[in-house]
Amino acid sequence: MIPQRLRDAPLWCVSKDKEPLDMWALARGRVWGASNKRSHSSYTDYKTASETSVKTGYPLTLYVDPAQLSVCVLDIEKTCPAALRRAMLLSLHDEVIYLETSLSGKGFHLILKLPAPEDMRVMKFPSRWFEVLASHHCTFTKNEISFGDAYGMDIPENQEVPSDGSDLEKRCREMLDAMSKPLTTKDFCAMMDSGSPKVADGPGLAAYRAALSDFDGRHADMFNSLCDMLYTKTVDGDFHGDWSSYEFGYASKMHYQLQRISMDMIDADCRHYQMPLTKEQAVMLVYMALKQVLPSREKHKTVRNGLPWLLYTSERVYAKTFEN
Repeated sequence: MIPQRLRDAPLWCVSKDKEPLDMWALARGRVWGASNKRSHSSYTDYKTASETSVKTGYPLTLYVDPAQLSVCVLDIEKTCPAALRRAMLLSLHDEVIYLETSLSGKGFHLILKLPAPEDMRVMKFPSRWFEVLASHHCTFTKNEISFGDAYGMDIPENQEVPSDGSDLEKRCREMLDAMSKPLTTKDFCAMMDSGSPKVADGPGLAAYRAALSDFDGRHADMFNSLCDMLYTKTVDGDFHGDWSSYEFGYASKMHYQLQRISMDMIDADCRHYQMPLTKEQAVMLVYMALKQVLPSREKHKTVRNGLPWLLYTSERVYAKTFEN
């Protein structure tokens, strides 16, 4: 059973197509994404969320707040090699307070104790075989499973630990060696963090600036097309005053529009041709267009992961749309 102290936390909701939903809005027949930036709470108690999950068929979802709950979640995918899965189960045995199968029935969610929670983030293992979720949403099935069954389960989708001398093989061997003895959650997270690339950092500001050196008149035409693009959604009407969500939506439409434009360019002789863009070029074009069309606000002066806010937004949208 999901631990009582987690069930007591008012951090529950349901998800549709992996998007956590605002429970306040859902109770009123509206479908909004969950957000911490509204005047009301997007979340509710465990009982209400569970009843809504049964009624709608949407998965039960928890916002894993390590500061409030003193836990994080280890999410193991069905493709994770059995050797790594079994090593994690053994080394973290004493840290696990709840274990269940995922929605596929072939992956696992482990709720891990975190006695001294810090400012944690999501940490992904290469190949995304498993990840640590913190300050993030996680769906729950309530299909609890024993350690023995999770350890011994034969999963056809399990991949093999590579033996090709690659960086991935080296990382797997390092993890397996470290997990040959019991680990605390903190030790495991430190091991994940030290060896994993900072996924959200992207290529960095220098790489984006370098992309500008390749821009020519064709890129200028793309930029002008993005600035002229019609975006009919409004901050108040569609995003309930949430400017960051509005900007994310605007950037998303721009990225889709940009891909369409780049695949159907027209030269001076009215001949059609394609002009594929690198990630850096696409992110920069959308960033420059956002700066042009959006009203300035203080948030735009902030820096996230070494990038100006709107460049960070453009990068996040690109990653979510074209890399996941």
